[in-house]
Amino acid sequence: MDATPTVNRAPSSLSPSPMRLTKHSLELVSGGRAASALSDTDPSSPRSGSDNFTIDDKENCHLLPGHTCYEGSSSTELSSDSDSVRQRPFNRVVNANARALKRGDELKEKFHNIFKFKKVEEKGKYTGDYVVTLKPEHEYLPLKKVLEILQQHRRSEDYYSKELNIKINIGGEKRGFRMVPSKGGTGQVMIQTLKQGYSDSCFIDGYDDVVKILDKGDKVKTAREILEALNSPMDNQDNIFTECEKAEKQAIVSLIATTQVAEAVSSEGQGEDFGRTPGMNKLSRASLESINQESSTFSDEFKKEGGRFFPTQKGGTKIARQSIKDRCSPIAGIDRSFYMSDSSSADA
Repeated sequence: MDATPTVNRAPSSLSPSPMRLTKHSLELVSGGRAASALSDTDPSSPRSGSDNFTIDDKENCHLLPGHTCYEGSSSTELSSDSDSVRQRPFNRVVNANARALKRGDELKEKFHNIFKFKKVEEKGKYTGDYVVTLKPEHEYLPLKKVLEILQQHRRSEDYYSKELNIKINIGGEKRGFRMVPSKGGTGQVMIQTLKQGYSDSCFIDGYDDVVKILDKGDKVKTAREILEALNSPMDNQDNIFTECEKAEKQAIVSLIATTQVAEAVSSEGQGEDFGRTPGMNKLSRASLESINQESSTFSDEFKKEGGRFFPTQKGGTKIARQSIKDRCSPIAGIDRSFYMSDSSSADA
């Protein structure tokens, strides 16, 4: 999937119904399949609310047309106090960005250590330069952590310019997607699932194609299973997407890889116009939880024109970067619980 947005405009109002916190969402917050999801025990590791971010004045927020800043009072330090966090829910995304940048070198080292890179001797159109698999001793890692580490692709001196054919366990089967470096020195990647054996009749990777397929089925169940897969360790992914059709499985993998990897490709040390925006992977999980709570659809969240996952918008790359600088969501009218729904703090 080419993660470059091609949308013409954003709507002036997005107001979903309030979300409800269910038993399942509580289970997801606590780590998916009761498993060995990582928890940062390093006291130097920043947590949600542990760094003193200053909220810019509302007037300074760079917003989508027709919107106003949605952050509560201005010029206030973000603390670990729960009322303060609730007052400024978008800072969960801001904090996720800060954590990812602070741990950049650590994640980059893990990128080289947890994967096995096998060079492709006879490169074909869809083979890539390397086949990348997860080493067995790291299968305790949650899927979302493995995908977070893949965000370091463009910071790797060895594999920066290489096409990587990723083959990892997603939902109980080895799924494949390619990470293709974008041209022009932007430090971004495109995600492709075409010709990966999901279906004889493959759709073209893109947000709008994905959401059409996913909204045809049981979208609530699909969103719940995607969250379950992301929060579960790699050695406990069995039987999650067993009832999905082939094209639906491809759409799921395409959406997961694009939102969890491509939209959050690290730009640390490369300049502000390089890469994408770490933390957007966390925002996408809030979108998935909204669908899981029956408050939204895949189209409402991820469509290119008007989706609440704003990196899909026209100019979405710059909008996402600016939202972190402003510490302000560019979309108003969203229930505060939307940004609170993914409360994990040990990952981006």
